[in-house]
Amino acid sequence: MFLIGLLCLTILVISQFAGCFLHASARENVILITIDTLRADHLGCYGYPRPTSREIDELAQKSVVFTQCISQATATSASHASILTSLHPPAHGVIRNSLRLSPEIPSLVRLFRDGGYHTGAFVSSVVVSAQFGLNQGFQEYDDKLDSVELNRSHQTERRADSTTKAAMQWIEEKGGEKFFLWIHYIDPHGAYFPPESYRNLFVNDEWYSKGGELDVAEDDYSPNAIPAYQVLSDFREPSYYVSQYDAEIRFVDDQVGHLLRLLERANLMSKTIIIVTADHGETLTEREYCFSHGTRTYDEQAHIPLILYFPDLPPHKRIDVQVREIDIMPTILDKLRIKNPFPVHGHSLMPLVRGNADYAEKAALIFSDYGNDLYDTHLGAQRSVRTEEWKFIRNSWDGSEELYHLKNDPSERVNLAERNPESLSKMRKLFDEWESNIKQAEILRPELSRETIEQFESLGYLVK
Repeated sequence: MFLIGLLCLTILVISQFAGCFLHASARENVILITIDTLRADHLGCYGYPRPTSREIDELAQKSVVFTQCISQATATSASHASILTSLHPPAHGVIRNSLRLSPEIPSLVRLFRDGGYHTGAFVSSVVVSAQFGLNQGFQEYDDKLDSVELNRSHQTERRADSTTKAAMQWIEEKGGEKFFLWIHYIDPHGAYFPPESYRNLFVNDEWYSKGGELDVAEDDYSPNAIPAYQVLSDFREPSYYVSQYDAEIRFVDDQVGHLLRLLERANLMSKTIIIVTADHGETLTEREYCFSHGTRTYDEQAHIPLILYFPDLPPHKRIDVQVREIDIMPTILDKLRIKNPFPVHGHSLMPLVRGNADYAEKAALIFSDYGNDLYDTHLGAQRSVRTEEWKFIRNSWDGSEELYHLKNDPSERVNLAERNPESLSKMRKLFDEWESNIKQAEILRPELSRETIEQFESLGYLVK
C-alpha cells in the first residue's frame, strides 16, 4: 500500500509539474511597438481622415483600442523608462533625456527574461541607446544607428525599414521559442523627412490648407516659427509640414505591415500579444512653439495611442476610460499570469478588457522634461495631473497654474484657473498628493562619448 500510495503521489506531483510547464509553454509571445512622437489623433482608428495607418487600423479591428491613453512624459527617454518600469519619471529618475535608468530601478523586462522568454530590442534613436540603461533585462539590445538626421549632422538614427528588417530577422532566428520583443521607431520625430516615394502622398489633398507661412527660427526654441532642425528646403506652409509628418506615419505603418505579414506566415499571430503605442505626441500648430514636444504637457503631446492585440480574446473593443502608459506592462504580466514582485505605479487593465465594471479611473500624472537649465528657465517645463474631466498644469517658469475642462474644451484653449477656484483647488490637491507620494530616485548621468555629447548638444538636451 505504501508503494502504491507513493506511486500515486509521484504521478500527482509529476502531473501538476507538467501542468505548470504546459501552462508556461502556452504563454504568448509579446511584441511591444513604440512609435516615437505619434499623436493618437493622426491614426485612422482614432478618427483621422487621412489614410496614414491602414495596417495599424486593420490590426485595431482585431484588438482592444484604448481611446484615452495618457503618457507620463512628453520626452522620449523618460516616457520609455515609465513604460518599461511602470513608474512615474521622478520615481525612476529619468526626468529628462540624457539621464540613465539606474540598475537598481527594475525594468519589468527582467520578469520575461527570468521566466524563460528570449528578450530582444531594436531601437532607432540615440536617446534610447543602451548607454542610458533601458537595455536592462534584454539579452539582445540592437541600437545600431545607420543614418544621419536631415538638419543635424551629429544626430544619428535608424529608419523604420532598417529597424524592421533587423527585428524580423531576430524573430525568424528564434525558431518558435518564446520571446519578448521591443521595436522602437523614430520616424515621425522631426525633421519630417520620409522616403521620397512618400513625400507627395498628402500634399494638396482635400485636407491640405494652402496659404499662411511661418518664419524660420535661428534655433530650435523660438515661438511662432519653424524650428531650425525642422526646416524642409524652402517650404514655409504649416500644412506642408503636417503632410510630411503624416507621411512619416504612413511609412512606419507600412513597416508594421511587413512585420504582421511575417507573423502570419510563421503562424505566430495566434501565439503573440502585440502592443502598439507611442512615447508622446507632437505639437504641430496648436501652440506658439510649433512642431515640437518635450516641454509641454498639453494633450497633443500627452495623448497617445494604445492598441492591445490579444489572440485569444474577442476582437474590436473600444474602451473610453482614461488609462496610462504605466499600465501597459502590469496588464501584459497579468494576462500572462507572471507575478510581479516589484513596486509599481501602474495597474492592470485586464479588468477593463474583460468588462469588469468595478474598474476605477486612475489619475494620470504628466511630466515634461525638467531639471535642465535650458528648459526650466528659457522655455519652461510643465507638470500636470489629468482626469477624464479636468487637467491641472503647473508651470515651472513662474509657478502659474492652468485648469482645463476637457469635456467642454478638449483643445485646452480656455484656462479656467481664475474662474473656477473650487475645481482648481481640488485638482491642485490631487496633484500635490500624487507628487508628494513619489520619492525622487537618484539622478544618474552616464559617461558619454564625445560623439554622443555632440548629438545631445545638437538636440538641446545638454547645454554647451
